[in-house]
Amino acid sequence: MAAHKSLNEKLFAEVYLGKKIKVIASSDMSKQGIEGQILGETKNLFLIETTKGQKKIPKKECVFEIEINKNFEMIDGKNICYNIAERIKKYG
Repeated sequence: MAAHKSLNEKLFAEVYLGKKIKVIASSDMSKQGIEGQILGETKNLFLIETTKGQKKIPKKECVFEIEINKNFEMIDGKNICYNIAERIKKYG
């Protein structure tokens, strides 16, 4: 019998490139409220295109809202500190 994935596991297994994102909480207050489109992703960072240019945002210190299937989902960056391939392998 196949194991069912939790909602969080499904969200963590998504490809985030091109999706809308907003930093809703951060240990660095200057990053809180940054929003835009995800241009790239590494193990530890999102590269986001904002109205003020490109920003590199550390995953570990932030909680994000990411648009997935027309809904904004809250994701704690600590849970997705993997490169894309590792994250999809772990949660996909």
